[in-house]
Amino acid sequence: MEGDIDMVKKRGLTKIVTAFVCGLLIFLVTGCGADSSSQNSNGGSGSIVLDNGDPTKLRRLVPEGQTATLKVWRPTHTAIGTLMESFSDTLFNKWMEEQTGVKIEWIIPVSGTEADNLAMLISSQEYPDIFFDAGLVYPTGAYGLMKDGVVIDVAQYLDKLPNYRAELERSDIRKKESYSDTGEMAAFYRFMMNDEPNSTDYGLLIRKDMLDKVGKSIPETYDEWYEVLKEFKKAGLERPYLLNSTGFPKLNMFTGGLGFGY
Repeated sequence: MEGDIDMVKKRGLTKIVTAFVCGLLIFLVTGCGADSSSQNSNGGSGSIVLDNGDPTKLRRLVPEGQTATLKVWRPTHTAIGTLMESFSDTLFNKWMEEQTGVKIEWIIPVSGTEADNLAMLISSQEYPDIFFDAGLVYPTGAYGLMKDGVVIDVAQYLDKLPNYRAELERSDIRKKESYSDTGEMAAFYRFMMNDEPNSTDYGLLIRKDMLDKVGKSIPETYDEWYEVLKEFKKAGLERPYLLNSTGFPKLNMFTGGLGFGY
């Protein structure tokens, strides 16, 4: 898989920023150091670990009352401009910013202009703190970005990410897919749980609190989904299920079982 989160070299100084990485890889990383540009003169650093093991609360990366801002370049998504104006509008990102004190300033190119936008950004040498999926857009990939001096070799900083490193080193396949032949890493990569190639990593989400409210269990058949969604609507959800503009759910969920898709 191509690079997911590419770390950058900014203004000629090597700078490793891990706060956002921790947020995106929270299922893997629960202890990361941070070194980020702060809006305050006393901007702090810390660890993004669960607060006393509470999965609903993260420890702050900066002192109370202060914030730090990271600039992140990321390709756009169909939801941008339709369901939301920015990735910052998602409930998860709002929650993460409140919990950690780290605000994300998104750089999101217009759909179809990602390659040109990335090229112009690199030419300006005014790099963001983090590139996300830039390796999918750059002509020579994430390692091309590293070779061209845009992103850093994150293998040199894995001691700052002990939990991510532990997951990386759990198997030979993860190391082979992450390291170059010379032992470099141009990006942080995603891992399949237990390295199972056919494991499910995408699917429908349903609110358990609503299931409990209507006294239903997780639906498995079309008829069960129909009944659950009807009950959700009766319970006050105006839109119990959302389809995209084409009328087809992603990855043919629901429609696949009927023998047609898109």
